Amino acid sequence: MGTNLLLLPLHNPVDVAEQYATMDVVANGRFVLGVGLGYRQEEYDVFGVERRTRTRRFEEALALLKRLWTEDHVTFDGRFYQVKDVSIRPRPLQRPRPPIWIGAAADPAVRRAALLGDAWISTSVTTFSAIKEQITLYRRARAEAGLPPAADYAHSIEAYVAENRQRAFDESAPYIAAKYRSYYAWGMGQNVPGESGAELSIDDLVRDRFVIGTPDDAIRECRKRRDELGFTHLIVRFNFPGMSQANVVKSIRLFGREVNPALKETP
Repeated sequence: MGTNLLLLPLHNPVDVAEQYATMDVVANGRFVLGVGLGYRQEEYDVFGVERRTRTRRFEEALALLKRLWTEDHVTFDGRFYQVKDVSIRPRPLQRPRPPIWIGAAADPAVRRAALLGDAWISTSVTTFSAIKEQITLYRRARAEAGLPPAADYAHSIEAYVAENRQRAFDESAPYIAAKYRSYYAWGMGQNVPGESGAELSIDDLVRDRFVIGTPDDAIRECRKRRDELGFTHLIVRFNFPGMSQANVVKSIRLFGREVNPALKETP
């Protein structure tokens, strides 16, 4: 159970620490905090936060959050956040704290995830070939900083499965294309390896990125990514704005019934 992703610079880290410590207790120590920077100017405007400060806020909030989860009577005097003699209750169930996974798409953000987080969450917009290079970058950054190899790596994909390939495309392509048109209009894809920031066609999006087709197609593609990337967790998004709930549920059930068991088999 976890977040994917909480845009940490938009939130007070004391509030985040308390809310998700409670969630960790409710989840019996199974909570994972997934955080990221975000990229939309509008999101920062609504929260009254200067977007240009997001990286520094993110790093400072992470430092404070980790202390609040592991220490009592925390005093912190940062540029953006200041607390004096603060202890949160309840404390997280996990020791020393819940894991923090960082979502990142651009190379500098991947390096930041390597240094500050417990795991990296790769994004669905990045091509498979680019992610293969970035996982090497991530591991090298940790090694150069004297950090141990990360125990986890989460790989995100967009997926839709149906009884045959044509039906899978017919039922999902219009909604995926509309969603990513909006994403690219908002600025997603900027600074992502291999991306120009221009709008991509549905064929471009599916090729080397998404998993759309039959259960056998999904098994083959997910196994390839597992074997070549070495991910420990697969995060799958099945729901696209405008798609009928019936089709969303149908795809989830088919994936769960036929794809999941195959992925659990020992390679």
